[in-house]
Amino acid sequence: MSLINHIFHTQVSASKQKVYANIYWAVLGKCVTLLSSLIVGIIVARYLGKEQYGLMNYVMSIVAIFQVFAHFGIDNIQIREEARHIENKDVLIGTSFVLKLVMAAIVLASICVYTFLFQNDSQTRLLILLYSITVVFNTSWVIRNHFSAIVWNEYVVKTEISRTVVGLLVKLALLYLHAPLEWFVAALVFDSILLAIGYALSYRSKIDKISKWSFDIKCAKYILEQSFPLLLSGAAIVIYNKIDQVMIGSLLDKASEDKVYSSMLNGERLFLFIDICIASYFKFCKIAHLLHIICFEVDAILPDKTC
Repeated sequence: MSLINHIFHTQVSASKQKVYANIYWAVLGKCVTLLSSLIVGIIVARYLGKEQYGLMNYVMSIVAIFQVFAHFGIDNIQIREEARHIENKDVLIGTSFVLKLVMAAIVLASICVYTFLFQNDSQTRLLILLYSITVVFNTSWVIRNHFSAIVWNEYVVKTEISRTVVGLLVKLALLYLHAPLEWFVAALVFDSILLAIGYALSYRSKIDKISKWSFDIKCAKYILEQSFPLLLSGAAIVIYNKIDQVMIGSLLDKASEDKVYSSMLNGERLFLFIDICIASYFKFCKIAHLLHIICFEVDAILPDKTC
């Protein structure tokens, strides 16, 4: 934490260092994920070609739109409530996990109905059903939410980076073996399985046993009531970001132009994130320095209090 001490020109307390370290790991994880997505996307796109890669992105966009209903806005509510009442973590995590499993089952059924009613191509139908398996394993995000609530992103990010490296090796192996499109979609499902296992192992080794989780009906009602507005906003954001790829894939033959469009979006998201990080860095330094001055003044007035 010498960099943080250098920014403040003094020693920073352990609690503040924990917050800054959490920000560091969160940004690092995002950067690694975006960079790997861009690199893997370019390599896989060149191998699969317009039609196949466009179809894969079309499938991912459809499932992503359904996925938001599986999340149901529960993540933010879980993090907020755990931050307020960490002593109830087992009930909050267990209840959120059960709710997510129920939502995932409903979403899977909805995807099956949609696929058989509106998708005539057998390959597209198979790929959508295959990739929809990720909806079930994404319920493991309740563990990630817990680490976020206790400001401890380090082990979550390490898990995600490990998953990214393994996933990259798997995709390179598929390229070497000249695997068909179905195997690349299966590799995405494998990524979600690896991530779920990594989250579970991190929780087991650093927090507690998963068997201690419990479900509470009153807590479930409260979470659903609080999360519904977030579901609406989350659905609007995801639909806004993904509907263009679905429309291109539906209007054009087998999503042939989705390859170019999706690759462009991956690059655009990376550079947008870099731009935000650069701007946020300078704002963070100014705000953090002001907070440090305020805390110093408060400590001088109220020496028995901590800021």
